[in-house]
Amino acid sequence: MNIEALIDALLEVGRAGDLQAATKLPGAGVHSQVVLASSRFRGAAVVKVASLPVDDRVALAKALAVYEDSVGGIGSVTAVQHVMRLFGDAIEQGYETFRWISANTRSLWYYADRAVDFIEPNVAAARRAAARAENERRNYELAAPARARRAERATENLYNAVRRGDIKAVQALLRRGAKPTAVTPTGESLISYARASGHEDIAVQLEAARDAHGAA
Repeated sequence: MNIEALIDALLEVGRAGDLQAATKLPGAGVHSQVVLASSRFRGAAVVKVASLPVDDRVALAKALAVYEDSVGGIGSVTAVQHVMRLFGDAIEQGYETFRWISANTRSLWYYADRAVDFIEPNVAAARRAAARAENERRNYELAAPARARRAERATENLYNAVRRGDIKAVQALLRRGAKPTAVTPTGESLISYARASGHEDIAVQLEAARDAHGAA
């Protein structure tokens, strides 16, 4: 059944009020078929639903949710998310539909996590992203002492790497946080020391790291 025919069949089921009849439509109960149908719900299909009266959109959304729920919900592929975005002109009906779908099916579980009404799936996603960012920030701060110790050891080893003319070692130590402004045991800057020792490539590398560190 193509997506247009499926929409018509779901609409008929929804209008009749016998929503469980959606589980008997072609493809229902077969995960691959339901996923395929829902993944095709875009473009012209969305335009078609958007042109329906509000009551028909409600009927279709509920029947579609039951159809997807015939395989236990399908996560991010759900076509119900697209239908729910079409209730901007009918907020109350959108609330009621969202609550019904959330209470009776799993079709919106992926998007409705922690959402309190139909407008909020995107808000819930933003909350999850903010929580992840906060966890990453906290973990970064917790790792600060370890980074500082690693940078200190790298700085201590930088002089020997420059003395040997080992640019790969210099680059690796800089990546670990070594200070490009470090000095030799006699107090000479490593940049000057590298240049005086004939290691111009290392001097340039240290200068670039110094400038980048200053910009940061």
